[in-house]
Amino acid sequence: MTTFTRRALVLGSRSNGLERTVDPTLSGPSLAGYGRFSSGHQNKRRKQSVQFMRAFLTKILRPAAFVFVSATLAACGVSMGPIGNQGAAPPPKAVLSVTDAGVAGLTSETSYGPKAIGAAMPGYQIETIQTAGETGTQWTYAAFLNGLQMAQIFKGTGGKIGVVHGVGDAVAGPNGERLGMSFAQSRLPRSACRVGTGLWRGMGICKAANTEKVTLIFAISGFTGPFDRLPPANQFDQATLQRILWTP
Repeated sequence: MTTFTRRALVLGSRSNGLERTVDPTLSGPSLAGYGRFSSGHQNKRRKQSVQFMRAFLTKILRPAAFVFVSATLAACGVSMGPIGNQGAAPPPKAVLSVTDAGVAGLTSETSYGPKAIGAAMPGYQIETIQTAGETGTQWTYAAFLNGLQMAQIFKGTGGKIGVVHGVGDAVAGPNGERLGMSFAQSRLPRSACRVGTGLWRGMGICKAANTEKVTLIFAISGFTGPFDRLPPANQFDQATLQRILWTP
């Protein structure tokens, strides 16, 4: 028998539904006993620490330099290539697609309820969550696969499902869109987008190419406005895809 649970998600950030826990035993090493070592032993440990830090910084700074150069090129308008930068780790294999036809087995005829949604998405765990849409927060159903949240199913009219949000890293849009890609990588024109309102103010709400029912939600991290219009092109090109929406 399927068990349905309720959980609240943190709003205002992209989330795959994972809940982080902290092990209280992992509080770091104690310094209380360090005074018992001899000076020779301390010098040896100090030398080992220096060697370790040199190796550690070498490993850290090289990738950091790459990120800095990439960010500089992007700011100068240099193309960063196709979806999924060649220098970055590829996204996981897509296991859920959002198209005009629907999401998995979800269609405009699917009833709004855990049993009907579960039957349309075999292998997924259906739970209730609280999440945010453009106009406010509400309790909805969410589909989890192996503990990862993949989709949020909102209530529609007439007892049927409404809009479905694709929110997992293994979700793909109708043209291969993946969460985390930039607006520039989507190759959409600005004319395909409007500015978001309410809880999505300042975000780009864009119609996916070659579709009627799929919408892409882009956001700029740390964007400070103005919120009544789309950001300037040089900023909006760096906005990242947060959700893929299907509307029955």
